[in-house]
Amino acid sequence: PELVVACADLLFLQHEPKPALQLLKDFHKRFPDSEQVAPACILVARILANGFGQWDKARNFLRFAAQQTDDPGLTTTINHYLELASRQEPLKPPRASFAPEE
Repeated sequence: PELVVACADLLFLQHEPKPALQLLKDFHKRFPDSEQVAPACILVARILANGFGQWDKARNFLRFAAQQTDDPGLTTTINHYLELASRQEPLKPPRASFAPEE
């Protein structure tokens, strides 16, 4: 499962969204117990939104991803993407902050 997500991510980065989506098709059915289900759904959402402008489908995949994880980092990322998708803005990862915590 990790290799499938990594390959799909690389294809998307190389401006090949259709083959990336094909790799991720039915990922949750093929690997139901994998910890990669939520990351795969997040990637599908990014591809649908950024590659095809399919905002509603992207939001649905993000909501599904939220149900598939209890990782606080992934949950934060999903919420960030949901906020961007609601405004139909490109789904870009949250910016890193190097400010010291107080």
